[in-house]
Amino acid sequence: MRPISHFSHEHVLQGHWVSKERVCNMCNGPISIKLYHYFCSQCRYYIHKECAKWPEHIDHSLHPPHRLTLQRRSLDDNVNRCCYCEKPFENYEYLYACEQLCSDFYMHRACAMIPVPTIMSNIDGSEEHNVVHFSCHQQPTILVDHRDSHKSRATCFACQSNRSGPVYSCTSKCVSLHLTVKCQSHDHLLSLVEKSSCEIQCDACQKSYEIGIEVVPEEFNHTRSLLFRCMDCTYNLHFLCGPLPHTINYEYHMHPLILSDHSVSKDDSNEYYCDVCEEERDQSFRIYYCEECKHAAHIHCLRYEIMKALKGDTEDAELEALGENRWNVLAIKSKDHQAKENLEKSTLKNIVDMLTKSEREMLIDPFGFNDSQKKVYRRNSYNLNDQGFGNFLFELKYFTPEEGLLKLLGEKYLRQQVENVDGYMIPETLARIFRKVLLKYGDLGGKRSLTPAMRSVTATLLCIVIDKMCKTKVEDITRDDLRHLHFYLTGIRNITSYKLNRYVDSFKHVVKSYLGFEAIRHEKGVSEKLDQRMATLEAEMERCKENREKLKRYTSEMSNFMKECWSKALEEKASTWGDRWF
Repeated sequence: MRPISHFSHEHVLQGHWVSKERVCNMCNGPISIKLYHYFCSQCRYYIHKECAKWPEHIDHSLHPPHRLTLQRRSLDDNVNRCCYCEKPFENYEYLYACEQLCSDFYMHRACAMIPVPTIMSNIDGSEEHNVVHFSCHQQPTILVDHRDSHKSRATCFACQSNRSGPVYSCTSKCVSLHLTVKCQSHDHLLSLVEKSSCEIQCDACQKSYEIGIEVVPEEFNHTRSLLFRCMDCTYNLHFLCGPLPHTINYEYHMHPLILSDHSVSKDDSNEYYCDVCEEERDQSFRIYYCEECKHAAHIHCLRYEIMKALKGDTEDAELEALGENRWNVLAIKSKDHQAKENLEKSTLKNIVDMLTKSEREMLIDPFGFNDSQKKVYRRNSYNLNDQGFGNFLFELKYFTPEEGLLKLLGEKYLRQQVENVDGYMIPETLARIFRKVLLKYGDLGGKRSLTPAMRSVTATLLCIVIDKMCKTKVEDITRDDLRHLHFYLTGIRNITSYKLNRYVDSFKHVVKSYLGFEAIRHEKGVSEKLDQRMATLEAEMERCKENREKLKRYTSEMSNFMKECWSKALEEKASTWGDRWF
């Protein structure tokens, strides 16, 4: 991971794997061997990766007048108990204290992260069924003993950690209580969560804006508490990336505004502004745009109109998540209507189960290396130190993941029902991608000996790879992405003889861009380290100057006796003790 500047330490912290056990300077807990952490090479300062995410400042409903700041308690502090749990603090423990130094308000870090109940009541006057309404959840929750349920542990919605025993739980299935919308990229309904307090990894932009780790864009902060979440599986979307209305009518503009994935500047100056708030906007986020008037608007500036549309009748509304508009084509009619009728309730797993043993083995080892020594060479020969262009292409050629192609067929695809797209049985969320491929480039071709199941599975694999390639920005591509995607494409081509040269040949261009971005990142990293080092040295020089001034003041304020001693010392600087007598 990239170096970070953290409020708890004056120097830049580097990411590193632990070679021997350390102690975290924030939580005082052990940092286990082989655990990723941050450290300062100059000061031997270590912190857990998770501890680095603790926010420096928070607003808390128990102390609305002032903001709370994270600070370390010392032995000299007159701080005894947490105002939330009333338990004492440990020595040198990090706690949240009032920024305005209110003398009676201090909280444990963990207590400050607990969502505060806003409504408490009883059901039918019964004392044993307390209903609590937390600010982070839209529905009331009841205290239940999770050990009595079919699951042994529950995942806390607020802190995302696992818990057993008594927990507050939603009494109804949330998907039936939250506002739900259909997303073309996912096979379950998504719930709009309006008071989220947790960070997510977005399945559309592939990013997680973690506090303390990444620089969080201002546009994201405006909608941070909103997200789209699948209540049936681990699928999450930032509000900015989620299924939003394709068209919005804004009362202060005469034309409808269209949701656009790409930002546009009015004069090609690379300066981007919102025509609603007239503030600068980040070109990496979607906007609502009028092509005729060149009128652009932040999504958060149209939040009222968007929420009104989402909370209305979305049955026939056209909603789009990030990247979905590239697959918008008219459906290609199937050539085999009987097959569609027979397989309309089949899932991808049913299709995979039709594969023969040899076909499965081919998907695991698509290049057919039966020699175990060659397999080992193929897996390990990519560990090259030379970042040169030719060596990198050689690295791609000889990389093979242990799981082969089958790794791509996760549960989220296997459970989906398939659609017949021109004779290929494709999962519902990928069918639109495959239709666009066929419409633009024609049939894939391939070996005549391929069984229908193998054709469908390999076409599905191709769609998964294309989807990944279209979701990843070139500047965000990693070495791992290049190696795996190259293997998947060349593996599919080797098995099927599909016409995939356009995709495989593109790696030569993308590798050049990747190496270019690596050079840019390296130069930026070195520059930042040098700037940080210069700042540290300048700060040290300032401290030395201050100490020098203090020394001058100390000298001028010496007593007459010490001044006499000083003069005597200077007189006898070159003398020996014995000079007094000899």
